[in-house]
Parts: sequence; structure tokens; C-alpha cells
Amino acid sequence: YEINGDIKNLDLMNIYTIVGKSFRINGIIKKAELNIEKNDDSTPYPRILTKIDFQKGNIDDLQFNNLKMTAFYRNSRFLISDLQLDTYLGNIKGDGWINLALSDKGVHFNGDEKLDLSFTYENVDISEFNRYLPWGYKSVGLMTGAIDVKGSIANPEIVSSIEIDAPGFDKINAEKIKGIFEYNDNLLNSNFSIETKYGM
Repeated sequence: YEINGDIKNLDLMNIYTIVGKSFRINGIIKKAELNIEKNDDSTPYPRILTKIDFQKGNIDDLQFNNLKMTAFYRNSRFLISDLQLDTYLGNIKGDGWINLALSDKGVHFNGDEKLDLSFTYENVDISEFNRYLPWGYKSVGLMTGAIDVKGSIANPEIVSSIEIDAPGFDKINAEKIKGIFEYNDNLLNSNFSIETKYGM
């Protein structure tokens, strides 16, 4: 068997009105493609390919101008390629894969599933997150960096590099902050450098 579908210019709110239930993502699907076909291997679950282009939507409180993604599922592996999220907070890109086991009851996790995900973000406006930050001081700056997540879901290895231009915390200002975070085996290590107009 093989199933193909195309969607253009669909407002998800219209669908939610029809089904009588809303979900955590809203927006206009500018274009979407879906392909489901029988897997040639022994697994009873199909191969699934989807390409989607969202515009002017939100995921919970996160509003975005554009969300694009290509995803492929085959033999218990969910592959993400060319993820692009354009928001008023900044831009995020990502790709990678995660092992997921499907069953008649949906997605099943046992903690041993492997993953390899990479994300980059650019010019994220820190001031937009002030209400979420725990220290209560006004914080500003534009943050750019990368996050790599590998290993297992239960015990991932996370490496993140960040660079903040024109950072400010309350009345303390600097030219740039650079940092690296490494999380592995429940241990967090970090290394920072701060550049001011007087030097490092």
C-alpha cells in the first residue's frame, strides 16, 4: 500500500473547530506533503515521510513567523532534517535522529533509545526571557550558539557553546560573553570568558 497527501493554505483553527478539540500548535499550513508506504522489512509499521511549512503560528506561548521541517520514520528511527524555526526571539535550525518504538498504543519509551540531535540558534534576544529567569535582574543581549545531544534518552551527553553580544545584567555590561557547557554522567562542566571594553 501507499498513501500520499498534500495540504495547502490550511488554518489549523478551522480543523480544531470541526473536531471540537485544539492542540498545542496553531498556525497556517502553507504547504505540507505526506507519504506513507509499506515497509519492505519485517517490521509491521510503515515508512512515513512528511514535509511541512507553517506560517504565522505558535507552539504554546512561542510565536513563530515560519516553521519548516522534513521528517522521515523507518525501522524505529525518526529522522529530522532541515528544521528551521524563525521567531521574533531569534532563529533556530536543527537536524538529527532519535530511535522511537511504535506500538498499537503509540510511541513507547524505555530510556535506552539512542539519539543524535544538533541545533543552532542565532540572535536570540535574551530580554524576551526576563520573566523566566530566576535571578530577577534585567538581562539583555543577543545569543548565538549550538547544542549537540548524543547518547541515550535516559543518560544523554549534551555539549553547548554560546556567544552573547552586548550582554547586560542589571547595571553590569560587557562587550561579549563566550561559554561552553558539557553535561555527561549527571555532571555539568562549564567554561566562560567575559570581554569588556577594558579587555578580558
